[in-house]
Amino acid sequence: MTRTPNFKGDDDIDWSEHAEQQIKLGMQDFQPKNLDYFADLIPPEALVLDFGCNIGRWAKAIVGNGWNYVGLDASETALELAHDYYTTYCLEKKIPQSIYFIHSNGLNMTEHDILTKDSFDLIFTNAVLQHIHNVHKTRILINMFYLLKPGGHLVIQEVVDAKNIRAGDRSWWINEIEDVGFSFLKHTEPNDTRNGFVFRKPLKE
Repeated sequence: MTRTPNFKGDDDIDWSEHAEQQIKLGMQDFQPKNLDYFADLIPPEALVLDFGCNIGRWAKAIVGNGWNYVGLDASETALELAHDYYTTYCLEKKIPQSIYFIHSNGLNMTEHDILTKDSFDLIFTNAVLQHIHNVHKTRILINMFYLLKPGGHLVIQEVVDAKNIRAGDRSWWINEIEDVGFSFLKHTEPNDTRNGFVFRKPLKE
């Protein structure tokens, strides 16, 4: 394929190159751990935003729960690869096309026509925020708050490491996200490598 311009994030990782490597490793066939620790909170046919989706590895698990999937990423290369794969996947499996992809860096995502206020039931992100400078992270979390429906949920799976300048221990993550206006609900057990955190947008702002 013809490479679109590279995208490097705040930590200087080339995420377009990363996407191509993931494809070579067959990671679109990766079966992620299930979403059992929060799935019961999300209504059937929910609209879900996968922030920092890259090649869309979590799309199958999200659609498998009966939800509708929108993947968002700043790498055009990753989105091209994801779109090609899932167009074929939906045809082969004879399932409705409930998987869509949007190009955005997160800082400007509220300017997109499809990404409107109070529109998502769930925003899910896996190992993305830990790569973003804290000043940008706050702006992105504010945008996520804007996009979620009142009562909607934010689920993050992130590194828990007090030595990481863009992350921290469990209390650090909770405090960072509560400061934006979310209410903390729970996190996975300390020995669960998913390091999942569940937050809710209050019903009234």
